[in-house]
Amino acid sequence: ERDLMWKMLIMFMTSNYTVVQWPPVLDPLHPGESVTLQCSIISVFDKATCSEDLSVFWFRAESNKSHPNIIYTHGNTHDECENRSEAQKRCVYRFSKNVSSSDAGTYYCAVDICGEILFGNGTALKLETLPRTASTLKLKAEILLFVSGLFICLIADKFGLSN
Repeated sequence: ERDLMWKMLIMFMTSNYTVVQWPPVLDPLHPGESVTLQCSIISVFDKATCSEDLSVFWFRAESNKSHPNIIYTHGNTHDECENRSEAQKRCVYRFSKNVSSSDAGTYYCAVDICGEILFGNGTALKLETLPRTASTLKLKAEILLFVSGLFICLIADKFGLSN
């Protein structure tokens, strides 16, 4: 396991490409809300030695499963590319979806380019268990109970009904 980590680190350090995934963490979402994840591939022109045909894969790793599931692939297409300088190019790939109750997990992009597979750092997606309206109603009920109890205590104290 340690040897594999070293090999991956050396591959990352010697690669002509860098993969950056954003955002790293999302605020908890409710089912039905939309989310967009972004994967950027940055290449260094003077070090690149092959054509830049690449494939981008998105997959989700659930905390209770040992193997991640591929959920989406970009073929040989670029969502958005730009030359950042004379020696650097960045291509951005986006993955959007409406969240369902079973979508919690860590989402990763993986890029297959020039015989290398480079991974993004992952985005953690957490879900709220209560729908927004139910959590709001619960909070309002708790506040109402607290205020009612406080009011009863004040009335009891005013009329000498407390011990």
